[in-house]
Formats: sequence, structure tokens, C-alpha cells
Amino acid sequence: MYLPLPIVAYGNYVTCFCNLPSCVTTGYMCKSIGGGCFSDLLDQPAATAPHSSVYRGRHGCLELLSEK
Repeated sequence: MYLPLPIVAYGNYVTCFCNLPSCVTTGYMCKSIGGGCFSDLLDQPAATAPHSSVYRGRHGCLELLSEK
């Protein structure tokens, strides 16, 4: 099942869902000025979850992409 990530556009920034450590204190949201949002889905080994429809990944603002 595909669920779209919440993206809200305001005057000069976009608000994105963010599950990076730096977004915990901001309610799992971040603001991007001109960059936008990203989703980095991780590959799942078939042996671990052969029939799973749940994908793990990182989400956030492009300015935070360098965070690990």
C-alpha cells in the first residue's frame, strides 16, 4: 500500500514529514526553503521479509540529507 507523505506548501517554504534524529523535537516535521522533501527507501533482504509490504526509509528536507 502506498501512503503519500504529508507535504504542506506555505509562502516561501515547504513543510515535510521527517524521521531523522534532528526532527524528533520538531514533531517529526521540517521546513525546507527552496529544497523540498526527500524519501530514501532502504532495500530489504528477501530472506528477512519475503512477503512484507512495509518499507523502511529516511524522510525529511533536502537540507538535512547529509545527516546519517
